[in-house]
This record gives sequence, structure tokens and C-alpha cells, in this order.
Amino acid sequence: DVMGYIASEKTRLARRYYGSRRFSYPPFPNFLVKSFRAYDLDAQIRAWMSAITRVVLLQEQYGADNRIIVYGNENLLNHTEKTMRAMCAKIGLEFDPILLEPTIADQPWQGNSHQGAQSGISRELAWYYHKVLAPDEIAKIDKAAGVIRAFLKENTQTPLDLTGLPKDALFDYDYQKKYFHDPEKISLYSALMNTGRRRMMVKAPDFTCVLAYVYSKMVWL
Repeated sequence: DVMGYIASEKTRLARRYYGSRRFSYPPFPNFLVKSFRAYDLDAQIRAWMSAITRVVLLQEQYGADNRIIVYGNENLLNHTEKTMRAMCAKIGLEFDPILLEPTIADQPWQGNSHQGAQSGISRELAWYYHKVLAPDEIAKIDKAAGVIRAFLKENTQTPLDLTGLPKDALFDYDYQKKYFHDPEKISLYSALMNTGRRRMMVKAPDFTCVLAYVYSKMVWL
């Protein structure tokens, strides 16, 4: 979901801004992420929506039920076994209960730098965006991607067919389709889209700069 995607990206950029990087201690408070605005929200929205458009173009070209498997992350969280069984059936893999347990190198997954210690599948991760995105940010994202979000909520099957999305809800559909078979142009287009989302905004120093300096020294110590 675009909300979870942007919340994660905002958290990552905020950690860089405040100097915490990937360190999990001291715990990085969500209110610092929520107050962080030195990033390009429009670029984040464009990157996600243009990626969805490319998936639609791929499915139109190669089929939605062929060799490309698209699934919803929220479906994986809320209907884990159903989603994994569907994926196994699609690729001819025998289903095993271990596929329902997040592991890394045969060891239980223990969380990440964004959310701290975790175990198993946490459905709450799909909704934590309220803790790090401000109300006006949520409203802006929903205005841009509301039609796509509604479509994803209504369609919970795996594989997920996105070709039914209204073309006017997609980002640069006609432009991307025009150059879809031109590797040089579509690669440059994708590179520019993804470069923009990493951009930090330049603005006058404020109190968050002081907090960032203090917090970075705490992490250093």
C-alpha cells in the first residue's frame, strides 16, 4: 500500500536526517519522524504510482496470470497461508508450513531497524503509517492514489490482476506505454523517478536541526 511504502521511506530518510542511521538504540521515537518534512512527498507518490503503472504494462504485455506473480502485501499479512498456497500452486512448489514463518538464514526473523524487535508476522505493520505520517500528508497521498488503494482493497486474490485499474488513475500511462519497448528511454525514466524520491528538501534551519544534532551525538556515544 502506498501509505506503508511512503511511511517506510519517510522513516528511512528521517533516520538519516537525525543521525540514527540503522542503529536501533536509543529507540527512534515516531514523533520525530512525524515532524520530519525535509523530504519530497510528491516524488515519493510519483515513484510508487509510476511503478504500479509499469506493473500494469507488464501484465498487459505478458498476462496477469502467466509468469509474473503480483501479490498485495496486505494480503500476505492478513491472509498469509492462502497467499502462500496460491503462490506455491502457481510455481509448482510443494507447500510447507515453514513458509508461514519469517526467517533469515534458517533463523527466526527478529525485526528491522525501522520497527525494532519483531517476531513472526505482525499485521500491525500495515497500519503503523498513522504514527509517522501527518494528517495532511495522508490526505495528499490518498487524493493522488485513492482510486488505486480502493482497487487493491477490493481485490484480494493472488495472483493479483491490476489490468482492471482505470487508466486515468495511473501515472504517465500513455507516456510509459509509448516508450515501454525502448530500453534506453524507459530505463532513464525509471532512474529519474527513483532518484527524485531520495531527494532531501533545502529549507531554513529550525528546532529539528538542534534535535538532530543532539540525537546524533547520543547515537555516537
